[in-house]
Amino acid sequence: DRFVGRSHIRTMSVFERQRLELETRLVSIVEGTGLVNAHALFSLNGALDDLRLDEHGLPIDPPGSDTRGLVEHALCRIAHDAVGKAGVTNHGVMDSTLPRVLDLALVLSELGISDHGSVFVVVQQVFETTSLNECGLVFGWVESVRGRLSADHCWKRGKLTMLRTCNELQKRLSVGKLADVVFKGRVACLLSALYPLSERSALNISGAYND
Repeated sequence: DRFVGRSHIRTMSVFERQRLELETRLVSIVEGTGLVNAHALFSLNGALDDLRLDEHGLPIDPPGSDTRGLVEHALCRIAHDAVGKAGVTNHGVMDSTLPRVLDLALVLSELGISDHGSVFVVVQQVFETTSLNECGLVFGWVESVRGRLSADHCWKRGKLTMLRTCNELQKRLSVGKLADVVFKGRVACLLSALYPLSERSALNISGAYND
């Protein structure tokens, strides 16, 4: 829906027009060839009323919660679009524009242009919409940026989302013929690296045990 006629744009709500403008600029970054870093974000300057960036792509003032939410929403839509196109063309999701979408989500989260936990939401939705084989490739991206994901400003906002994502992966990897011991081990290693033993989710509070 990024390619719409002028007559339709005139009938769109303010929210829809802002979403369209923002998504168009984000897609331009994703489809570009330059590095996805703060400097690449300058093209987003002015896409929304309170989205003002300096020449280095850094926020002049912190965007409001509505703007951060709109950026997260746009990132999720673009990620879904990348996954869908990969399926239609029979290309692997990590051979599509998805890695650049994930890189963009991470940079926007780090800088607070979206919510600091937005990258975890995008990753969660990607895992939910891809096959287990593809999930293994996406998980490789997660492993490669583990240090950045665990930085305090992002981790505080996204650690519960990451825990849910990994738990759901573990469940999918434990079903019948889909069981994948190696992948499960990778997930377990990531969890042990990200969560301290004192983490409440790591404790067997209920005293449950496996038969």
